[in-house]
Amino acid sequence: MSDGMLRAMDDILMLSMLLKGRTPELMATERQRQEEEDELRVKEASQVKVQQWLQSSPVCSLLPLG
Repeated sequence: MSDGMLRAMDDILMLSMLLKGRTPELMATERQRQEEEDELRVKEASQVKVQQWLQSSPVCSLLPLG
């Protein structure tokens, strides 16, 4: 495709997003928020697994937590 055609397609996509109330800044903010939520979910799942392992391990159950 020619540069002009690609630029026209980008312009149409941008116009479509703006008509829907979506701006590149809003999309970037939403993507960042989603990534942070995903990261927090992974961290929480990891902490739960560690707690389960600590509770199921006979040696670790004798150790005080904290």
